[in-house]
Amino acid sequence: MKVFSLKMRNRRGFTLIEVIVTLIVASIMGAILVQFLGTSFLRSADPIIRVDDVERLQYIMDRMTSDYKYQAATNPNFLSTFRTNVQTPDYYGSGYTVPAAQYIYFDGSNNETVDGGAGGFRVLKVTIARNNQTLTALFTR
Repeated sequence: MKVFSLKMRNRRGFTLIEVIVTLIVASIMGAILVQFLGTSFLRSADPIIRVDDVERLQYIMDRMTSDYKYQAATNPNFLSTFRTNVQTPDYYGSGYTVPAAQYIYFDGSNNETVDGGAGGFRVLKVTIARNNQTLTALFTR
């Protein structure tokens, strides 16, 4: 009589359970990775857009400063003329707004106060904006 040995034959490869567990773990890790990196990829251009907005505002402010210097050299009432130019839409280029162009003065405590005319309109505060970026400059007589 022959005795059959019940030895397990050499196992090569993976069982079905091992493959399923590996796929589940890999899919969970993939979902976590997509969640983590997805936000980074979607918002990756925001800093570049902000820098572009600031550069555009700086260009507009440079043009305003140039016009201010020209008006100061050629016009005796240059500050009011300059304010009119600032308040004219797209006078210095496009893609910006002027939320504030008002005369101000500083009181004895160095607090800024809107000049209603009594201060002689000596300081013009100009604020320009593009998207969420703003740039403010003071122009004096």
